[in-house]
Amino acid sequence: MTEREILKLGAKSIKAGYIIPIRNPQGQILSAQIRLRDADSGRYRWHKPFGIDARQQNGELPLAFHAYLPAQLERIVLAEGTGVKPFLAAKFRKCSAIGASSGQFVSCKATFIAYLQDLGANPDSTRLEYAIDAGDVVNKQVMRRHENNLDFLVELGYAIDVLWWGQFTKDDDDIDELSNDSNIELLTVEQFFEIAKYKPKAKFAPFEWLQDKLFPKPKAKGFARSPQVTSPALEYKSGTRLETWQHSLQAHKHVLDASSTGGGKSHDAGLLRPEMFDGIDRIIYVSNDSRNVTTETLQEWQMLPARHNGLTDRSGKLRRAKQGDDLHVSSNCSRTGAIAGLRNKAISDTSIICETCPLLNACRHASGYGYGFRHERAKAFKSGVAHEDNDQGKTGKDF
Repeated sequence: MTEREILKLGAKSIKAGYIIPIRNPQGQILSAQIRLRDADSGRYRWHKPFGIDARQQNGELPLAFHAYLPAQLERIVLAEGTGVKPFLAAKFRKCSAIGASSGQFVSCKATFIAYLQDLGANPDSTRLEYAIDAGDVVNKQVMRRHENNLDFLVELGYAIDVLWWGQFTKDDDDIDELSNDSNIELLTVEQFFEIAKYKPKAKFAPFEWLQDKLFPKPKAKGFARSPQVTSPALEYKSGTRLETWQHSLQAHKHVLDASSTGGGKSHDAGLLRPEMFDGIDRIIYVSNDSRNVTTETLQEWQMLPARHNGLTDRSGKLRRAKQGDDLHVSSNCSRTGAIAGLRNKAISDTSIICETCPLLNACRHASGYGYGFRHERAKAFKSGVAHEDNDQGKTGKDF
């Protein structure tokens, strides 16, 4: 970014990193986020002076608005995050941009609608461009978030263009990392779901896939009719989620909270601690991007490291480095490529790669260039609460 762009963004350098104001379409600063230079877990923190919650009076987190001049309302681009990404998305698409923390537009419905009204946007003349982050299409949890967001936007009556540039994996670029000559394809929602090989769930059964896993129906034996298996259902009042989880886990091994997206499940999950449950020593929160956590209550949780050949800083986010990238974090496993190669060939037992490594003993007790994964992970597991990526592809021996 140029100095002029930094000035326009309003970013200010501080000792721990830099702070970015979050403005509405009227130019009012509603809150701010701090992007840390160095952090063991998520790098983004909501600015909370005197402990004041970042949420607005309507209970929703603020959305970030970035105008593009000259102003035009033919298009508005929607992007994940409230930091640099929506600012650069506005510049790249040459239109105004709105960004939501963790991409949760559906949890900020009232604020989003108010922004559109302030802008004078109209479903008859304004199209919404929806940006997809790299690797989202292979993550079912994130795809469900996109489905809920897109359902909400469709209900508002706006035409939607899903922006696509071939971002299949996390190693591809996000919208704020694209060059000016990048080729953007405009997809319909149906075309996007087809590319992602994603089948939208019925509106009243968004967690059917998880129910099938937790409560599988028994297979029929011979010509006998299979007994119907039903899962217990329980409704709880607002504000009693943690107590409900505690009581449910006393009687059940698995608990599925099927409340709607945007209801604060991730926020409340970050309040969990092992001492709240009998016989629980550790709680692990699995997400799609553990290095860049945005949920406030999860930002202090210990991150469980994954093997990598080095991490690079791309627009304020740590990503796996490609060849030629400047390393922000050095490699913690010199055999990451070999292990990935076996897994790509559906060989799940990769222990031979690790156990024959000449750096194995050093990896167990220290960290350095090309080793230290086991040491880092052992230290992380000493924490009672931790979070990790759901696509790390670990073997049992990694734990």
